[in-house]
Amino acid sequence: MKTSTTLSKISFFASGIVLIFVFYLIVSLVKDNQLIYPSWNSIFISLGELLTSKEIYLSLGMTLLRVIIVLGISLVISLLISFIYLLKKDIFLIFKPLLLLLKATPLAIVSVYLWISLGADKAPYLITLLMVLPVMIEGFIAALDEIDTIYLLTLKTENVSFIKKYFIIYLPLIMPYILMTCLQTFGLGIKVMIMGEYICQSNNSLGNIVYLYKQNLDFAHLFALLIEVVILVFIVEIAVKIVKKKLNYQIKIN
Repeated sequence: MKTSTTLSKISFFASGIVLIFVFYLIVSLVKDNQLIYPSWNSIFISLGELLTSKEIYLSLGMTLLRVIIVLGISLVISLLISFIYLLKKDIFLIFKPLLLLLKATPLAIVSVYLWISLGADKAPYLITLLMVLPVMIEGFIAALDEIDTIYLLTLKTENVSFIKKYFIIYLPLIMPYILMTCLQTFGLGIKVMIMGEYICQSNNSLGNIVYLYKQNLDFAHLFALLIEVVILVFIVEIAVKIVKKKLNYQIKIN
């Protein structure tokens, strides 16, 4: 039964991919404009060229490195704020207006301002940080709120400093949630980073390559690059689902 359900899900997923291909094929035939709507053949040829291009791998590596750096900074800040939240929840309210502001501010406005004020190399880091940080902080806070009341009552009786409790007890309890949140924000970080690099035209970046493709009206390579990024984010999404399954399994056991 489980095998048939899995096969059914795979078939529906494959059907969705086929529909995307067919839809684009119909649009390209109706519009009949190979410049803006390149054929699948030219897109896959461009994809092959990208897969053998050193420049693409260098740019991809630099973009991913930027995302990892931003996630590392976000992780440290989120852990610090979650520590403050556990110490005294009322203090966390100080950060609430800032988090709401970051979530509501349009990405384009922030990107342009930071590009002008910080420059093309530094701005994408901060642009991505401002978008990723609220998501990570809220994920950590939600994880702390999910801790069973029995654990909290037991912790109150322990004669151990709060710092030790945080690192030895609290963090291990929410570690699966932390991992899942980091993976989720990684996918978001890639998309935001590319947008920031595109607006700022940062050197050695996927965003800058997208900008050059747009300037040259090279939509075949643009779509090919889109496919590469989608596959990368899709792999991350699969990792998130695996972590979720393990997390749900642990919750059922506990």
